[in-house]
Amino acid sequence: MQAVSLISEAKAEDDDKETNALAIDQKVDKQAEKFWEELHELFANTTLLLVFLHVGGVIVSSIIDKEKLVKAMITGEKNVDDSYQ
Repeated sequence: MQAVSLISEAKAEDDDKETNALAIDQKVDKQAEKFWEELHELFANTTLLLVFLHVGGVIVSSIIDKEKLVKAMITGEKNVDDSYQ
């Protein structure tokens, strides 16, 4: 009966080790997931910032140069002022 008890205890210890290993793997996976999520969010926000800067630059350039850049982008035609050089 003592041999059965030792085998049961050894199996229980192995199960505990496997459970701990799984818990560690899950913790590492969650840390990696959090890292990639944060990196993705950083790139998404950076892309949005660049889009807004670009649109703002088009608006400012249109006002300063008195051109209709958006209309020119849509129609493909632009009025060129030859007096500007």
